[in-house]
Amino acid sequence: MAEPRVEYDEIAQVYDQRYVGNDYHGIEKTLSGLVRGRDRVLEVGCGTGRWLDVMRGWGCTVVGLDPSAQMLYVARERIDGGYLARGCAEALPFEAGSCDAVVVVNALHHFDHPARFAKEAMRVLRPGGVVATIGLDPGQGADSWYIYDYFNDVRESDCERYPSCDSIRGLLKAAGFEQATTSLAQRMKRTVDARSYLERGEGAKHTTSQLVLLSDEAYSEGLEQIWRDIRGAEEQGQSLTLRGDLHLYVTSGRVGP
Repeated sequence: MAEPRVEYDEIAQVYDQRYVGNDYHGIEKTLSGLVRGRDRVLEVGCGTGRWLDVMRGWGCTVVGLDPSAQMLYVARERIDGGYLARGCAEALPFEAGSCDAVVVVNALHHFDHPARFAKEAMRVLRPGGVVATIGLDPGQGADSWYIYDYFNDVRESDCERYPSCDSIRGLLKAAGFEQATTSLAQRMKRTVDARSYLERGEGAKHTTSQLVLLSDEAYSEGLEQIWRDIRGAEEQGQSLTLRGDLHLYVTSGRVGP
């Protein structure tokens, strides 16, 4: 049986809602240190173009690739003057030596073959170019999240879906990259009042791939448990708090001169 996949065409119009309540300053600072001053930057898995827009503001010529037609439709409304293409990470539709940086933000876990992507990134980069992936590494066990607490098997699923930082460094080295390193890009800590959070729609199923991949039944069960805990807390004159403490790591490598 095929593994469940996020159908991004179906959630493209609401995808950017996830940026409303979350602060991604660490990712922005990390990307700035990697690509600012470089000419042509390719984002693989660019989605709605949010990070392309940021990097374009730094004077980069931005190129975006995504397999979802609808995500690219949203990106085209945002990116005027950038080049967007539909395709997959394992067969980048770009000439050899045509890019100065290749970045992946919270998307590597969706790639079918990360090792093939690493080889393709090496192919399209110029000498001195950089590749960087930013994402979770749940297998380290450092993360806590209300979604892990309330929705069955999500933590286990994430540990299977997300390549570890160690494995990513190994893929980059095998593809020929030098100086493969990992560091913390951002620690995302957030505490919210559960009732207000849910009433604002921030816990909706489309807001993160962890929930999107759940069956409607599993999502409803987890959501109802949160509401039961909210009501139980309020009966005691208290409120329920939802917490998250997630670590986003950047793993990068460089092409030799």
